[in-house]
Amino acid sequence: MTSTSCPITNEPAQIRAKTADYTEYDCPSCGVFRISSAALALAGDNPETLAEALSVAQNAAEKGEVPLVDNVVSG
Repeated sequence: MTSTSCPITNEPAQIRAKTADYTEYDCPSCGVFRISSAALALAGDNPETLAEALSVAQNAAEKGEVPLVDNVVSG
């Protein structure tokens, strides 16, 4: 695992996996989640947008499934 900052909370986090489609983070506050490169680009410099998208992804994830943030509403 690679140490980095969580794109949502800016806390120290770990990158658990990285593919062409997403990066999987393990953050002490957010837990384990995946976020697509497209979602990061759309959110820009707005962690509140990512936090809202993560909440939606967590609610949509099946039990035991890692939440995936793959869409955000920008603006």
